[in-house]
Amino acid sequence: MPTLNKNNYRNPILLQLNSENSISTGEYDGQKTWLLEKPITIARNEYMLIHLRNAIIPYSFYVLSEKNENNKLDILETDIYGGTNLLNLTIPDGNYVATTLADTLEELINENSTFNSTWDFFYNQDTNHFEIKCKAGLDLASATFQFGSGTNSNKSVRIFLGFTKADISVNVAQTIESNKNVDMTGGESDGVHIQTNLGATNILVDNGKLNTEIGIIPINTNPFNLIYYENSTAPFKLAIPTRELKQIEIKLTDRINRVLDFNDISYTLFLEIDFMYYGEDTFRRKENEEVL
Repeated sequence: MPTLNKNNYRNPILLQLNSENSISTGEYDGQKTWLLEKPITIARNEYMLIHLRNAIIPYSFYVLSEKNENNKLDILETDIYGGTNLLNLTIPDGNYVATTLADTLEELINENSTFNSTWDFFYNQDTNHFEIKCKAGLDLASATFQFGSGTNSNKSVRIFLGFTKADISVNVAQTIESNKNVDMTGGESDGVHIQTNLGATNILVDNGKLNTEIGIIPINTNPFNLIYYENSTAPFKLAIPTRELKQIEIKLTDRINRVLDFNDISYTLFLEIDFMYYGEDTFRRKENEEVL
């Protein structure tokens, strides 16, 4: 294994990357490219290490949205005569808490029901479950939430509500309850993942493949506030296999690699670059390998 030593003759470089000074390279503003006015270069016996030191990121991206394909709800209403009506509901984009999502769904169903149904969505904090009651409806007999069979079942809001991917029915004046815990992150927003185009050589994911993710920023604030991040104690540093750094592309994504949309709110990242050098014996061996 190569012997690496910190180059005490070169100070680290701190790159401050402001999103408003970048070039948009994707459909959403969570993907940006920064062009460096002066390239960062290294000597033949040097190596660059980089890590995410600080970040200021707005929690302005939506967790529940059309973009994320998790804002649909299909409900099949059945009347006492056997007639049916299918409701295909779309929940407006936003960052909800359980109570505001309950209010939104109640309003949507009540406004769109053919049978003038009225509903009560109650969030039980003690169990972290939703309790959904169909209180009344003109000639309404039952309603089925098509979490498994609906046209939009793959885009359903069911994870937020705490249901598995299976249809569930409720009769008038009866109540159904979530069969899983409510998850207001949609199961996909465990933090802000920071990815680069720098081709790190020392990070492996669970399948053994190289990964270019330089950090995961925890979401430690409420929606529409700023997320402050600092990584100052023994950070893990990425080895960058390039001799000259002219530009950096950054993607800010969720857990399943969807680029975040910050809705034109600016963010700032601070990347620190350290310079290492090979020990003399290791450097000679590497030169011989390159010759061969």
